[in-house]
Amino acid sequence: VSVSEEGTHVTMRGCDVHDCSNGVYVYNKAVLTMEENYVHSNMDTGLSVHDQDTKASISRNYLQRNGWGGIRVFTGAECDIIDNDLQENTSGAIAVDRHSKKSVTKSFNYDSPVPTPTKKLLKERNAEDQEA
Repeated sequence: VSVSEEGTHVTMRGCDVHDCSNGVYVYNKAVLTMEENYVHSNMDTGLSVHDQDTKASISRNYLQRNGWGGIRVFTGAECDIIDNDLQENTSGAIAVDRHSKKSVTKSFNYDSPVPTPTKKLLKERNAEDQEA
């Protein structure tokens, strides 16, 4: 999935992204809101946020078994990473270039295998968040 048109704001919710080169790739000053998705089994990174003034808000997603890593934020990009599960990604959970703007809140990385999430789990999790 590529979000790349300057000034574009895309909301991605409830998607299953798998078996791609990059799972989700945001660049060229685009804006992405990504909620409650399952991004897994991609050759490279589950989510890449690339380029100056590109922005992403990533909430309540599962990023699992991606070839390079779960989330990568490149120099100049901005990314809020909130309450995500990052599991079994080859090169780690989150990588951030030193001149990036990022915020990470309550995200989890599991080294041991865990059950594959289902839509039911995502709905239950969302319901718990709304009750809190």
